[in-house]
Amino acid sequence: GFVKASTILDKYEQMEVAGTKKSGGGGFINFRARDSSAKAIPEHLRRGAPDPLQSFYKPKAAKKASEGSKALKSQIEKMEQELAREEAELEARKAKLLGKKK
Repeated sequence: GFVKASTILDKYEQMEVAGTKKSGGGGFINFRARDSSAKAIPEHLRRGAPDPLQSFYKPKAAKKASEGSKALKSQIEKMEQELAREEAELEARKAKLLGKKK
């Protein structure tokens, strides 16, 4: 017939206790926690451990490293030179295409 799981677990726990008494050592089966209180993590291990609540923290907005005005000015000059070169190439292509068609 039907047997409750707790009955079976009690039976195995009794067998474990009986085996522990005979051998004098601890059993390998542990169905019930002997001490259910939370264990404290030693400080030297806690320092290197990740924060368990890290996923709940909102990330701080990262500040961009502001570039100096000289660096920005040189970037603008480089971009303007590149644009002028590309426009000159475009005009040369247009002239070449229009010259062939006529």
